[in-house]
Amino acid sequence: MTSMPQPSFHYSPHGHKKNRRTLKRRVRRLFYLSNMINTFLFACITLALVGVIFKPITEAVSTYISSSIAEEINSPSFLKEMKLQRLEDFDPSTPESQAWKERMDRKAKIEYFLPLWKADYTAKAQDYTEKAQEHAGEVHLNLNGGEDFSDEMIYVEVEIAGNTVYSNNPTMASPTGLLKWVDRLYHSESSKPLLNASGEPIGQVKVGFSPTITAVMLMMTIVLFAVMLGIMTLFTLLFSKLFSIPVLNPLKQLRDNIQGIARDRYEDVASNRVALKRPLREIEELADSTNLIMQKMSSYAEQLQNQKQTLEDQNEELEAQNVELMESKEIIQRAQQEILRKEAALRNILNHAGQGFLTFGEDLSVHPVFSMECVKLLSPEAPLAGQSFAQLISVGDEEQRIFMENILVKILQDSDRMRREIYMPLLIDEVEIRGRIVSVDYKIIPDPENPAGEIFMVVLTDITEKRALQSQMEAERNTLKMVVKVMVHYADFSASVKDFRKFLDFDLKQLAAKDEPFKETIAVAFRQLHTFKGTFAQWGLRHVTERLHEAESLISRLGKLDAGEAPDWLAELEGMRLSAALDEDMRLLRDTVGDEFLQDRDVLMVDKDRLIEIEKKMLATLSPVDCKLLLPDLRKLRYKPFRDLLKSYPEYVEGLASRMEKSVNRFEIRGGEFLADTDQYGDFGRSLIHIFRNAVDHGIETAEEREAAGKEVSANLICHVSREAGSIVLSIADDGRGIDAEAIKARTLVAGLHTQEELDAMEESEALDLIFRDELSTKEQVTELSGRGIGLSSVKAEVLRLGGSIEVKSEAGQGTLFRIKLPADDLSDLPQLGMPTVIEPLVRTTERFFREQVGVRLVPEEMILLQQSKLDKLVLNKVTTFINVKGALEGIFVITADDLLSRTLLQHMVIGGVPEEEEDAFVEDSLAEAANMILGNSLKQLQNLEEFILMDPPITIRTEGASIKYADSEIWTCRLDSDQGLLRVGFVILKKSTLS
Repeated sequence: MTSMPQPSFHYSPHGHKKNRRTLKRRVRRLFYLSNMINTFLFACITLALVGVIFKPITEAVSTYISSSIAEEINSPSFLKEMKLQRLEDFDPSTPESQAWKERMDRKAKIEYFLPLWKADYTAKAQDYTEKAQEHAGEVHLNLNGGEDFSDEMIYVEVEIAGNTVYSNNPTMASPTGLLKWVDRLYHSESSKPLLNASGEPIGQVKVGFSPTITAVMLMMTIVLFAVMLGIMTLFTLLFSKLFSIPVLNPLKQLRDNIQGIARDRYEDVASNRVALKRPLREIEELADSTNLIMQKMSSYAEQLQNQKQTLEDQNEELEAQNVELMESKEIIQRAQQEILRKEAALRNILNHAGQGFLTFGEDLSVHPVFSMECVKLLSPEAPLAGQSFAQLISVGDEEQRIFMENILVKILQDSDRMRREIYMPLLIDEVEIRGRIVSVDYKIIPDPENPAGEIFMVVLTDITEKRALQSQMEAERNTLKMVVKVMVHYADFSASVKDFRKFLDFDLKQLAAKDEPFKETIAVAFRQLHTFKGTFAQWGLRHVTERLHEAESLISRLGKLDAGEAPDWLAELEGMRLSAALDEDMRLLRDTVGDEFLQDRDVLMVDKDRLIEIEKKMLATLSPVDCKLLLPDLRKLRYKPFRDLLKSYPEYVEGLASRMEKSVNRFEIRGGEFLADTDQYGDFGRSLIHIFRNAVDHGIETAEEREAAGKEVSANLICHVSREAGSIVLSIADDGRGIDAEAIKARTLVAGLHTQEELDAMEESEALDLIFRDELSTKEQVTELSGRGIGLSSVKAEVLRLGGSIEVKSEAGQGTLFRIKLPADDLSDLPQLGMPTVIEPLVRTTERFFREQVGVRLVPEEMILLQQSKLDKLVLNKVTTFINVKGALEGIFVITADDLLSRTLLQHMVIGGVPEEEEDAFVEDSLAEAANMILGNSLKQLQNLEEFILMDPPITIRTEGASIKYADSEIWTCRLDSDQGLLRVGFVILKKSTLS
């Protein structure tokens, strides 16, 4: 190993004058100066910025505070808290207003914004003053004439309807000295309007910062930055030395190495081989160090680049996640807004539903969510939420409250449905609260906060008016019953009234005048009063019966006294005004039936409605044989001669002819003395006005035309009614001009009802039948009497409705004849019904009902429909309904359905459907309702027979796989299939019935 070559010169540190301007001194000096300048400039700029933005900050804060106060006062809760209907009525002297002012005073305090301020307010102010004097050139904080400044950070002034209802300005001293200068520069104040219910401003809220606080905060900021400037100066001196060491030490180390090489200390610097081309002092050392640093920085730069790329990838991933989060946030916000909207809509519906809805759990405390009707009905004075429902519904009855608490908790804790059904009827379902009658309905629903738990939902309904109406209706029913009883037994009633008035006016006085023992006299009076009470109770005279009961109580009390102790019993009895009570009942009778009814006469009067009621009771309770014997005679009592339906037409025709300046002889109704149900034929009788009107308007000529035709001036109109082989025949004929068949055809062609070929092929009788077509008239103009073409069509419609027929004959120049044939009631017997007559409408109605109401098409099975079954049992499906039928039709109507079909029926009959878990509870009711509708609509198709058939309430049971047998009976049945399951309709005829 060769030795390192020696340099060609000898280096000596003392061989020349030492350079004192070293890099170390220069670096530290520049470092000191640069940090001092930066610190000073930063402090100046910061103070300037603070001075500029201080006022916007205070203005923003005052605006926020005034907005929050105005929003609070404008809110409905403020009116509710102040117990006001409108804001203009605000009274600053009320207790609520005083409480609000105290709250406003607390909001104005500085400790409301800086809670720690109050704890050591004086000490802090002194410290800030001392620091300001040390670091800000003896700047004094005597902001307000040497007095302690107020601890109110803001001042608030509230003005409503021109009156200042709140202000804390008087508590603040007027600004002076430095405070006045600060307030002039940084005065900030915000004003917000107060609105009434119509949105019009009626006042304002004015908020501003206290000048004292503004000055203190500004001076504190200046002092703070002054202190910070001093501290930063100290830190600059310290850190300049610390930070220069890492910069200069490497230079020193490198310089030492180079000096070591120069002094031949190779062993010391062997590990740091340094070669300098130009042996300058620190510059050469700095150059070598810089090269070394650059080499290391290159390595560091590569590492930083890799880290940068990693960070960028992570940043992109975070940005993508942030976008997803923002989208999710928007979705959640939209969902929350939709929930709030639906909640508000639902609450609006409940609040205006006219019913109260509330819920409570096992603690029986009313939950916070309820409809406004609950407040009106239960607790208008105090908040409803949190109150005990048992306490509210018991209305002060302590025993009732304890019972309700026990039973409500027991229902919620007991999950057994059967026991719950036993408990539920024990709950209060109707209560009187503050003069209002409230109906209470209970329902157990899932607890939304605890899926495993349950709570009560209560529906409150104000039924005060309903109960009052029911009471009124009950009174009217009682009055009607009284009227019917009196009318049926008028002779006995009249005699009883006469006897009672004689008893009051004469018998009592005679009894009191007798020289009889007191107790015997009282006993006689008591017996007579009791007898009259029973008599009038029989007639249903409520007022006099109640008054007689009170008189009995009076006499009973007097009878327990001795003769010397008892008062004048006759005077006491007369003071009870028994006659006035009877007069009140008599007034009710007069108001109902008129004054003539109560005149003294021996006439038996029977109300028609009473007869109909007796008929229905007979059909429901007597056998068909007994009904056949008794019912016809009873029905005759309420039937009238058929001719009564036409008795108004002679006078009508005479008046109509006079108006039209035509002459018609007054006619009489011939025949029609036989009895008939005028209610059944009433609409038909009224429709005949169109025939009589057409006869005068269209058929009968004027006097001049009749003379020209060689006829009598006065026309003849004949109306005849007769009975022929179980039918009623009515003929109406006139001797007028007749009906022009060709004119009828022409009008038909114009109306587009027939083609010319069809009209040419018609016989005259067919052409005359065209007059019964809707909207067909031979009149060119519509008048108040005719011309619309709907008169005769309505006559034919009524005839067909009754199952009859109508025909017209006419001869030109000779007149027109209408012949109407109607089925007549047989008063000697009930109608006879065969099963095909009954089963056909049952099957048709069932098909139509399920097709239209349920949307299910039922197809009758072939070979079974309308076939008599010889089986002795009826096969039943899942659910079956039975309805007993009495009267003209005696038997049992049966409808039985599969499970799926019965559930489909339930979902369509209940509006909104029924939850699947609740279907079992209602499926029987739905089939019963459907059976009732089907049977009722089927009976309506039996002409003239519906009133002789009565239906019992339906009975529905589950009968899967079962069958029923009836001894001595025959069963008619029809099976109907559908894609929703099987349905059977049947009718069981009991053999004991005499019906075929």
